[in-house]
Amino acid sequence: MNSILILCGGHPFCCDDGFGYHVAKQLWDMDLPDNVEICECGYSASEVVFVIDGKDKMIFVDAYRSSKYEPGTVLKMTTEEMELHPKGITDVPKMHLLEV
Repeated sequence: MNSILILCGGHPFCCDDGFGYHVAKQLWDMDLPDNVEICECGYSASEVVFVIDGKDKMIFVDAYRSSKYEPGTVLKMTTEEMELHPKGITDVPKMHLLEV
């Protein structure tokens, strides 16, 4: 069975940026299959490479700034579809995850 990591980014006290944190809280309370691991990384996504290593699939949950969508829109995107510099702004601490 493939190992799946759901990596949730965000800070619990930062409005929109808390999105991933609150998703992780909900997922922890669910009865998920044994091959699914939840990791809440806050703003420290650069420090979780050891958690990502060896996983067959990673799902990253976070707030995302885009010039194409209205705030509050939920998106399912591949790395190829991600707009890396919407309006000249990038979430620098997490963009390196696209290379993993």
